[in-house]
Amino acid sequence: MNSCIPIAAIPIRSVAPVTSSSQNVGFDYAEYHDQNKSESFDQTHRKESSSSAEHNEIVDDDANCDFSEVPPPICSCTAVARRCYKNGPAGWQSTCCTMSLSEFPLPKSPSGRRMKGRKISGGAYTKLLRKLAREGHDLSQPVDLKNHWNRRG
Repeated sequence: MNSCIPIAAIPIRSVAPVTSSSQNVGFDYAEYHDQNKSESFDQTHRKESSSSAEHNEIVDDDANCDFSEVPPPICSCTAVARRCYKNGPAGWQSTCCTMSLSEFPLPKSPSGRRMKGRKISGGAYTKLLRKLAREGHDLSQPVDLKNHWNRRG
């Protein structure tokens, strides 16, 4: 016996919304902002904007750096400088910091095993090169990543 029982749609909220102007409270940000604006805010904002403009100039100078001529990094954690190899699109991985060969023990993964090697991402490597360039290091020589590896391994 296949009988279909019709199901009536019952609205979840059967109370009509209140449209009275006394109950409908809207928030006008522009009006609030104009009422609460003060001279001290304007003066503080002007000071901050001038210092942030100087900061942006420094960042823009860093963004224009070209590191394409920098030789591949090295790692000297085993007292022998060994060239690192590419890991992903822009990252680097050590050839000497492995599970069996490293002066510094590799960190453990959550499962308790040692990580397979030391890596640095492309963004972190570029940031390191910018920092070293600002400090006046010679980037025509390979950068030793011994003290700059990612903490995860």
